[in-house]
Amino acid sequence: MGGGPQIPYPKWVWTPVGGWYNNYPKNYQRNGLIMAAGWFAAVTAIFQLSIRCERRAVAPH
Repeated sequence: MGGGPQIPYPKWVWTPVGGWYNNYPKNYQRNGLIMAAGWFAAVTAIFQLSIRCERRAVAPH
């Protein structure tokens, strides 16, 4: 199942994400944590803004 040669690819191609058939990039765990922290900060800021801008005709029970 699925045997056969690997698809040929140019070995001289450079891309910012590592090129064809990339293994994990260097420091991928640290980069992932930085991105997760950034998302958490952005979502928290948007949530806080939503709370401040909220208007209710009747107070919640």
